[in-house]
Amino acid sequence: GAAGGRTRGARVQHRSRDARRRLSFRDPELRTEPAWVASRATSPRGGGGGGSGGGGSGAWRPEDSLGDLDVIMHDDQRTTLKQFTRAVLGPPPKRPARNPGPPAGTAAPFIDGIGFHWYVAAEDMLIVHPGHMVRETHAEFPDYYLLGTEACEGYMPARKGPFVGDWRRGLKYAYDILEDTGNWAAGWTDWNLVLDMSGGPNWRGNYVDAPVLFDPLFDEFYKQPMFYAMAHFSKFVPPGSVALETSTSGRMELLAQAFLRPDGRVALVTLNQRSVPKRVAIRVQDGRYINIHSPPRSIHTIIYELPQGACA
Repeated sequence: GAAGGRTRGARVQHRSRDARRRLSFRDPELRTEPAWVASRATSPRGGGGGGSGGGGSGAWRPEDSLGDLDVIMHDDQRTTLKQFTRAVLGPPPKRPARNPGPPAGTAAPFIDGIGFHWYVAAEDMLIVHPGHMVRETHAEFPDYYLLGTEACEGYMPARKGPFVGDWRRGLKYAYDILEDTGNWAAGWTDWNLVLDMSGGPNWRGNYVDAPVLFDPLFDEFYKQPMFYAMAHFSKFVPPGSVALETSTSGRMELLAQAFLRPDGRVALVTLNQRSVPKRVAIRVQDGRYINIHSPPRSIHTIIYELPQGACA
């Protein structure tokens, strides 16, 4: 109808904001990857690690040998990113704490990156874009990479566990990945690649959803919409890609993020969350336009060649 006549613009600036923005998405396949990162404890506010007692479970010492492992701090909600990162990496507080611990910055030489989860902020995505918390943390601590370390659907009590074939959950995955990678995150991690039809097994009874569900009764597995949402990134944004500055304009919101791939081509992922179609005009650096039709509640990935010397 008339809504389909509204044109949304997406403009891509072909330059990397920072070399640390090189991304690494894993293919959503059933396979084991070598470990390359360690988190001493998860969710310091809530007793992470399934009963570890929170973030005070131990400290890295200079004599500890980590080999090729990276140490990631925080590993909790985006809403506490700056608070915890300042306490660990930042300058001492202006006012002395009531029960002061080690001076802020003491652990900085042992930290490689800052991890965060999608919970809390993801549920508020219609009110606030959660990516701003990641962007603001990067602005204060640009020497440490930021990584989405945990996300899942089906954790809220009202919609607990697996919802087979729920495309709303797939769209939320795409939304969150775009929000994070568009605001300096180096990657995004799903909590559970595969679960059974009840959302387990889980020793704490914390049954949630997953991109792949396995039904042992019929020896079948089901690829969920979340699987295909992740595939827009894991398939078309290979490791070593760099996020590019991407801006949008128009009356109706369209979320978009462009990535410069190692092969020199650009992958632009767009998300239309609305219930109406959109016409989208993508302007590249040499003035060319790529026109696409974006149906309601849809994800698109567009791959195109760069003009010669565009990212020099």
